Amino acid sequence: MNNYSSILRTANLVFANQAEAINNMSSILDDNFLSAVKLINNSNGKLIITGIGKSAIIAMKISATLNSTGTKSVFIHASDALHGDSGIIDKNDVVLFISKSGSTTEIRNLVGIVKSNGNKTIALTSNKKSFLSNEDINLELELKKFFGFQKFRGLQKHIVKSILNNKNTFVIMPTGGGKSLCYQLPALISDGIAVVVSPLIALMKNQVDALRGISRYDGIAHVFN
Repeated sequence: MNNYSSILRTANLVFANQAEAINNMSSILDDNFLSAVKLINNSNGKLIITGIGKSAIIAMKISATLNSTGTKSVFIHASDALHGDSGIIDKNDVVLFISKSGSTTEIRNLVGIVKSNGNKTIALTSNKKSFLSNEDINLELELKKFFGFQKFRGLQKHIVKSILNNKNTFVIMPTGGGKSLCYQLPALISDGIAVVVSPLIALMKNQVDALRGISRYDGIAHVFN
C-alpha cells in the first residue's frame, strides 16, 4: 500500500511540476510571440514545422493539430529535409524550427537553405544563446522595444548580429554614429549581466535615463561615477 501511495505522490508531483511550467510560460510571452502569430496568420503559404529527435515528434504533433484546426501545415524531419524533402517548401511558406539546444548540425544546415530561399522563419528553443535563437531574433522589434527606434543606422544591425553570434568584433565609427547602441542592444537581449565601462559618465547616465524612459523593461541597473 505504501508503494502505491508513493507512486501516486510521484504522479501528482509530476503533474504539479508540468502545470507550473505551463503557467510560467505566461510571464515570458512578449512581442516576439505576437510577431510569430501575425507572421503565420498573414502568410499566403503553409507553415512548415521541422525538428530532430524529440523535437521532431513535438513538431509532428503541432503540425497535425494545426491541420485539424484550419491552418495548413506540413511536418518535415530536419534530416530528411537535407536529403531532398526541403523541396516541398514553397517561397511563401513560413518555417518553424523546434530545437531544445538550437545548435544541432541539421538545424544549422537547414536554416541556411531556408534563409537562402527567402522564407520567413520562427525559432522555438530553450537556449537564448544558441545559433537558432540568434538567427531568428527580430532585431528591429528589439530595437523598437528598448530604444524606440524604427530602424538601424548604417552598419549597426550587422555589428549587433556579429556580437550576438559571439564573434570578436572590431568597429570604428564616427562620433554620433551610434556606437553605444551596438553594445547596449546585445547586452539587453542576452541573458546574464553586461558591464559597460566608459569614461563618458554623463553621456552614459543620459543614455540609461533615456532607456528607462522608453522601454517598459527594467533591464539596466545603475550608472556608477
